[in-house]
Amino acid sequence: MKNAFTISNPIACVNHQRSVLLIDDHQLRRNSLALWLEMANFSVALAGSASEALTLLREQEFDLILINPQPLTSDGVELCWQIRNFNQRTPILFYSGETRSAETKADWRLTQKQGRGPLPACA
Repeated sequence: MKNAFTISNPIACVNHQRSVLLIDDHQLRRNSLALWLEMANFSVALAGSASEALTLLREQEFDLILINPQPLTSDGVELCWQIRNFNQRTPILFYSGETRSAETKADWRLTQKQGRGPLPACA
């Protein structure tokens, strides 16, 4: 019988461990998500701020960037633009526990930020 906390890994056939940069200013949420990702065989680096994230991104490459955009001092949308200035390749995924109205605001900011148009290659 499988352990209730076992996560089947859809990329188990890949020879190297996938790396994720998890950016969230809430330590408990950051650590909880990191635990789940590690149980799914991901290598996880943690950043509690935009500046920490940018430092890590300049030091190493990641397969995925996860951002909780709402609480960051430099908002997640602006962080995404900063990342795209020097990294066009790594997929960026926003996650949030906010209400639909907050998500709508984030969607609007993604397409309207300072008149720059749609954010390229940002999920």
